[in-house]
Amino acid sequence: MVDKKVTLLVLSLLLLGIVVSTSCGCIETSSKSEKVGTTVLGASVVEHQYLFGLMESKYDVQVYVLGATVVDVQGVSESERDAYLGKHLNK
Repeated sequence: MVDKKVTLLVLSLLLLGIVVSTSCGCIETSSKSEKVGTTVLGASVVEHQYLFGLMESKYDVQVYVLGATVVDVQGVSESERDAYLGKHLNK
């Protein structure tokens, strides 16, 4: 009787750990990076993808002008990424 309760408790905690870690996006499966522009004006974008695709991809964006970083944000959504790139690169 006690063994069944302990086994059930362990399995429940394991399942809870899996659900929590995947739902919060803690398990990153891959990332892709891309650089656009020139040495005068450009950007570097890193896309982070998460387990099972349950979370939308998050992006790290760095925009530089004349070698100086003007934007350096991490963990933004796709629409925020597009806004940063559009604002600084489409002038």
